Amino acid sequence: MGPKGITFTKENYNIHIGICVPSEFIRKRHIELWDAPSEKIYVTGEAKIDYLLELTRYSKEKLIEKMKIKNINPKYKIILYAPTYDCDIWPWEDKIENLEQFVKFLSKHNTYLFLRTHPYYDKNKYGKILKKLSHMHWNLKLVPMDKYPDTMLVLSVSDILITDWSSIYTDYSILMRPIIFIDIMPEHYPYIRGKPLVPPEMRPGIMVKSKEELYKAIETLLRESMPSHLREELNNYINLVHAKVDGSARDRVIKIIENITQKETFSFEGEDQ
Repeated sequence: MGPKGITFTKENYNIHIGICVPSEFIRKRHIELWDAPSEKIYVTGEAKIDYLLELTRYSKEKLIEKMKIKNINPKYKIILYAPTYDCDIWPWEDKIENLEQFVKFLSKHNTYLFLRTHPYYDKNKYGKILKKLSHMHWNLKLVPMDKYPDTMLVLSVSDILITDWSSIYTDYSILMRPIIFIDIMPEHYPYIRGKPLVPPEMRPGIMVKSKEELYKAIETLLRESMPSHLREELNNYINLVHAKVDGSARDRVIKIIENITQKETFSFEGEDQ
């Protein structure tokens, strides 16, 4: 449910018996943008959000323990940086140099940077360099999916999220914590790629277009935590896009599956039904 453009076709809907979505807003977007069959789309909330809500009951110390990540001071802030798969490791020139400068900047504020590259990211490109940087700087922690597969756990332990066009912010938003969006190539991702399921202008957070703006945003959030206007944006976003955030989404999804399977007749090879 991210802001990147995507393309749905009739086949995408034909191959599914039912599609569960988090809110009526998302259901209408499917219908209006891609002429989705309304009878196949059910508003249930997202089951994975139930799990994320459960994780919020734990202390930061306990979440760090669950992650099994070493040498973390729970009193320090954790910033999660999660670029999308077709963005580079850093949006501006001299990428590794600028990333290292950012890590040094955060170290002065006793703040960790958790770097979560996309699962499809080419490890051969910067893998060795990033590993070297993480050994050089105490506050840079690499948290790729192959080593830390529980995305909800990584989200739950993070105090601030930095991303670009990744849909990871959609899940993170329900935590009511600050989000910074790096607004790189604003024409390409939401439009040239296709139509976005969530309009990019609805992204709830601070938009930055340069590293100077990024540093300023970080300083503001480390000083003020959650400004009131950002809290209001997040509230409005959650009410519209998520709607059902009550910990019972998985029960509604199961109910839909039960209802559908009771109505459908499935044919298997060698059987009448």
